[in-house]
Amino acid sequence: MIRAAIAIGSNSTRMLAVSMDGPGPLPLLRLREDTKLFMGLTNGVLSDGAMDRTAEAVLRLKNAALAVGCAADEIDLYATSATRDASNRDLFARRLTERTGLSLYVMSGEEEAALAFAAVADGTDTLAADIGGGSTEIILGRDEAESAVSLQAGASRMLRSFPIASRSGVPPLVDKLRAMVRKEAGALMRGAGRLVLLGGTGTAAHDMLAVRFPEDPSVTPQRALDLAEDLADMTVEDRRRVPGLPVSKAEHIVHGLCILSAVLLEAGAEKAEISAKTNLDGWMRRLYANMRNGTRKGGSRV
Repeated sequence: MIRAAIAIGSNSTRMLAVSMDGPGPLPLLRLREDTKLFMGLTNGVLSDGAMDRTAEAVLRLKNAALAVGCAADEIDLYATSATRDASNRDLFARRLTERTGLSLYVMSGEEEAALAFAAVADGTDTLAADIGGGSTEIILGRDEAESAVSLQAGASRMLRSFPIASRSGVPPLVDKLRAMVRKEAGALMRGAGRLVLLGGTGTAAHDMLAVRFPEDPSVTPQRALDLAEDLADMTVEDRRRVPGLPVSKAEHIVHGLCILSAVLLEAGAEKAEISAKTNLDGWMRRLYANMRNGTRKGGSRV
């Protein structure tokens, strides 16, 4: 059986199609579209342009899932922070159903955190941080999430709330974010055996550092701060030419790196493990387990 899920995030919309026939979900196709939904959220209302842009992307991703053999009724659709914040999210859900035929499930911050952890859980003490566009989830656990916090601190949210014009703007924002992490997630931050970063900020940091330090591209607190300050002194156009930095992240990468730095510093971590997995992987792992034990045969929620 082939299953697929589409996740509407604050910066991007992603699709993962997997085979459920083996000893675990086997990825068949991953796709990503830049939809920048959060940037279309003003005073708690999603703009028509942002909703239409995202609906068109969801339709393309649905068609890609169909093309690899997934049946239409085996495609799940869920949304995270930007949609969660929107006062007109019911209108958005109706528009998505009209355009794509899919029913939208809006995930809570706690559910988002649990799925992010499920994507990287390996049975060891783990602190996971999923840095998104609208929120950052911090989760502590072993086989599954035991404690989790969803912070209203995503890269796009910080970009809109705290513009940075040069490197001098980085330390104050990192300090502000450290205080937020300490207040809301301080009890989770110390003592884990490994710190894993999910989300595009972590992978972008690793890829940029691999160019600078090919022998050891470890993402450390000081390197994250240095990257944030160096990129803050550049124009967005100049950032688009930085090796290792995806063009789509040029606008908000500085703020993502500030969040990353704050998490590393508050965790007291020397470096972080970088994962390319997303909450979609957690969704599929949960779905696979539920299908195997007979508690889930279909529908749009794990």
